[in-house]
Amino acid sequence: MRQSSYSGAVRKAILQGNLELANQIISDHIVEPGMRAELTASVNNQFLERAINAGKIDETRQLLPFLRTAEERSRALSKLAVKLAGDGSRTRALQIMDEARNLVSGEPVNSRQLIEQIWLARAYFDD
Repeated sequence: MRQSSYSGAVRKAILQGNLELANQIISDHIVEPGMRAELTASVNNQFLERAINAGKIDETRQLLPFLRTAEERSRALSKLAVKLAGDGSRTRALQIMDEARNLVSGEPVNSRQLIEQIWLARAYFDD
């Protein structure tokens, strides 16, 4: 039952944007491996979204290894590129888009890869 209370506290901290507190609660109180992994992934995703929305390239790159698939990493990079392009950093945005494309280039072997390639093409077009 305690794990459930701590899990709720982590989610509340995430919703309030206090990601450091969320990580601290996880580290100190969540011992069940599945719950720990799920909550840690939620916190990392929030850190990633925050970095992308702020246009922080290095911070975004540091968080990419926490994403499970190449498609997820590609999507994060392409979101960052769109943000940078919107902020006027077109050259840097194109470099980031190329990185994203390299993660999912080639003939798609599943629907996720195809969807990501379509999303990337659209992002290039929107840029």
